[in-house]
Amino acid sequence: MGGQPFTWPGAGAEMMVERNARIAAEARDRPLAEVLADSERVFADLLGMLALVPDQWLNDASLLGLPDDIPPWMRVANNSYRHYREHAVDIWAWLESAER
Repeated sequence: MGGQPFTWPGAGAEMMVERNARIAAEARDRPLAEVLADSERVFADLLGMLALVPDQWLNDASLLGLPDDIPPWMRVANNSYRHYREHAVDIWAWLESAER
């Protein structure tokens, strides 16, 4: 941060796939109500933190040492709201099967 160049830790996308698989495996045996409560808490925390971030940090990647290909606010959206939509069909199917 602070003007330092951004570097992906490890192999970037490959690490994300492994991380997602680990999180899914850890959540698989948790009670549905607990997973949903965690999801709601994390989302509320995200919104609360974003409300505290100065607008210039969300719009100027150089202030955070990030690549300038997209603004930081779009990275947040891509890795939260948009990412959820990518998995929404699977999540809803899982919720329906869990209710049966």
